[in-house]
Amino acid sequence: MIITNDNDMMNALLNISSDAINEVGDYFLKLLKSNIIKIVYGAGRPTTYLRNGDNGGILGNWYKGAVKRAGNTVEMTIDEEPELMIHDPSMYIHGSKVWYTDDIRDILAEIIIEGESGPLFSKGEDADWWQMPRDFWTPTFEESEDDVSTRFIRSFKKQGIVLVRN
Repeated sequence: MIITNDNDMMNALLNISSDAINEVGDYFLKLLKSNIIKIVYGAGRPTTYLRNGDNGGILGNWYKGAVKRAGNTVEMTIDEEPELMIHDPSMYIHGSKVWYTDDIRDILAEIIIEGESGPLFSKGEDADWWQMPRDFWTPTFEESEDDVSTRFIRSFKKQGIVLVRN
């Protein structure tokens, strides 16, 4: 690549940054899903309904958005799309007919993270897990904090740019 002016330099760095952010996003999404499996699904097994995992459950709700460039910035989001989750309140899947709303898909992550589930499924042996906070978000950030910088630097290096930390 030949860089002849400031604009060429900025475009080259933005392209390299886009690739790096895309790689970091892939890593973060994989870590987030791993923590959902470990922290949310690993806490206990529901008996009232079947989990849907990547096929209509909270695990498949998370996605990595496209990398976007705006001026001299590059951004990418990890977000959720509640509409991807199955909704069947008659089967207690992401809602029920005995609560104030029969569709909780847009607040499900918050309910799980904060342990705000009601007593509906807390019956029988080994059911305490249901109402316990199962925060998968905070550990994902904590686990990725140092690794994100390392991955970003590694991605730049693959493209011939060496970044030096001070």
